[in-house]
Amino acid sequence: MNSDQLTDEQPVKSHVVRLPDGTILNRYWDPLTTPRPESYPEEEGLRQKAQHNGISTEKFYQHNRAVCESGWDFSSRWLIDTKRVETNHATDIIPVDLNCLLYSLENLLASTYSQKGDWKSSKKFEELAENRKNAIQNFHWNNETQFFMDYDWTRNRSTPAITLAGVYPLFFKLATLEQAAHIHEHLRKSFLQSGGLVTTLERTGEQWDWPNGWAPLQWIAYQGLKNYGFNELAAESIFGKFLLIIDSNKKAIDYFEELYKNSLSNNNNNNRLLNEYETYIITGNLADAYAQNGQYDLILKYAFDCQQVLEKFTETINSVSLNETHYTLVEIYQNQSNNNLTIEHYEKSLLFQNYLFEKYDLSSYYHLEILNNK
Repeated sequence: MNSDQLTDEQPVKSHVVRLPDGTILNRYWDPLTTPRPESYPEEEGLRQKAQHNGISTEKFYQHNRAVCESGWDFSSRWLIDTKRVETNHATDIIPVDLNCLLYSLENLLASTYSQKGDWKSSKKFEELAENRKNAIQNFHWNNETQFFMDYDWTRNRSTPAITLAGVYPLFFKLATLEQAAHIHEHLRKSFLQSGGLVTTLERTGEQWDWPNGWAPLQWIAYQGLKNYGFNELAAESIFGKFLLIIDSNKKAIDYFEELYKNSLSNNNNNNRLLNEYETYIITGNLADAYAQNGQYDLILKYAFDCQQVLEKFTETINSVSLNETHYTLVEIYQNQSNNNLTIEHYEKSLLFQNYLFEKYDLSSYYHLEILNNK
């Protein structure tokens, strides 16, 4: 169906949605209103619950099929109530990542037609891409959360879910530098964990929620941050952390070792503090990587390198991070059955505990302050 056939009375058809101002965007959708054969028993129980919430049988099955078309099956991203899968309303949602992908496709088609000499078709897709770019800014950027969000066309507002789908505009260079900085802050403060980036911040037990991370999203976020120059800190650690979590220890070690060499060779005085902080991140990750390989001598080397870098920082950073260093050493010496050194570092770690409870929040803000000084 052509988008110009949509009206205020019939704003949606198939995958196409017309918003009240005439903007055209896309959603996931499936024409079938029947259960998925592979999930019939589970869906039958959920269907009955959905009916109690006013969702018709036909709509329930379409919502479920739309989620499966997205690949994010299942996630709190699609739910009205994040704890209840039967409240899935995926066909009501205009996904930010889908529309970024379509923007990229429209640009690709414009370029292809241009090379072919079909200027009329090239111009058509250029205009479609530009319109979609503007729509992504107008409807997917949320000024309150400072994040790119999915859009609920039935309620004319963003959905409440903050997810890694919001990094797609950075990957396709659709964001402003200011928007990218806000996304970067969200990722560092909330999404970045010991194994990389979590998919959402909701703990539901679903595949595409906390604490799970997925390789394509690690890459989208990694490259998206690099597109805007955020490659010294979070962007450089995302990929290596994910390699660790999927048991590619050798690759992770090689990756962090290369970053370590680069950080030592960068003697730009203007970035002195930033480079020291980068070295702290990398040495800490190297200690973790060697720990998983059982290479205790190298764990000690990088743990103490990490401590030396920290001594150049403020008291807050020193105390928070030295506590972590001492506790790492406790685990190392326990594995080596070295009781004296285990006790020594455990005692040092305990000295920082009360201080940490008071200063932890200040520490996280200082991390961001370092970022903003680059």
